[in-house]
Amino acid sequence: CQANVIFWSVNEGFFMSLLTKFLPKKQQEELSFGIAEDESHYCIVYLKQAQPIVNFYPKSTSLIDILATISDFAGKKKRIIRPVPYHYIWRKYLIQPLNVDKETIFRQVIQTIKQELPIAIDEVYFDYQVLPHKAQKITQIIIYALRKRFADPLLLDIDTVLDCELQCWQRGFHFLMQSPPQNGQNYAFKEKFFTFKLNELSIQNECNENYLSLNDLTFPENVVSKELYILALGACLWK
Repeated sequence: CQANVIFWSVNEGFFMSLLTKFLPKKQQEELSFGIAEDESHYCIVYLKQAQPIVNFYPKSTSLIDILATISDFAGKKKRIIRPVPYHYIWRKYLIQPLNVDKETIFRQVIQTIKQELPIAIDEVYFDYQVLPHKAQKITQIIIYALRKRFADPLLLDIDTVLDCELQCWQRGFHFLMQSPPQNGQNYAFKEKFFTFKLNELSIQNECNENYLSLNDLTFPENVVSKELYILALGACLWK
């Protein structure tokens, strides 16, 4: 299971969408829209009766105006999830004892960010994931940080989540394949190959092992860009 990357800030507390985790379950019911983009198009995907609804729009129209034209968007509690390029996100993998307490983890996260990032901690949003590995008797901590100057232009007045594009890709890919991801699975992505490993995100220019690519999937006829579709689909599946 990979992290849902929701960045938060030392100065501002939890970052927008993270607040919804603390609301009563009934209030958390939202319509999630995944939005991916390239130089010419927005791709917007959401689920209706568990089926993806996909539309492409030229970027000559503002995103807010586009969202206002979607009938399912009106009058409902909404959440936007947007993929962020993986190379914008700083990552650090740490190992701790299996039963380390939450306060110790948080202090180490803050200390690590302050020591290893070349910019001040108040210039980034950050998040971290804690993964117990009982067989190895360790706790894995994955720290993520994103510069505010990269993140802020992506934020809308609507509740917005920023997620790593590689995790969106994996999520959308396996939704279309109707199968769960496997540990150590290789994926082809934008002329690169990536794998989520225990202690790293591996990104290579070549891959000599089996990997999943666009050729393994079947797409609807109205898909303008297969890459944008997978990213937007994976984004809307964020939880």
